[in-house]
Amino acid sequence: MILLNTPRLLIRDHIKSDLQSHHKLLSDPKVMWFLQDIMTQSLEQSRVNLVQAIDEIDSPQRKYYFLRIENRVTNDHI
Repeated sequence: MILLNTPRLLIRDHIKSDLQSHHKLLSDPKVMWFLQDIMTQSLEQSRVNLVQAIDEIDSPQRKYYFLRIENRVTNDHI
C-alpha cells in the first residue's frame, strides 16, 4: 500500500471505506469539469470505479496508480 505524508497532505491508495467521499468527488460537475469522461452519475458507478482502483493495488504487474489525496487537517478528499 502506498502511503505518503506531507505537512498538509496524506496521499495513499484507496480503501473500501472511501466510497462516500469518492462518490462525492467523482459526481461533482465542478470538480470533474476537465475529467468528464470519468465523472460518475450514481453511487454504483463510483463503486465500480473505486473497486477498479483497489483491484489495481494488488496486481503483480501494476501499471496504474489511482491515489487518494486528503487534507491532513480536515481529512477532506481533495
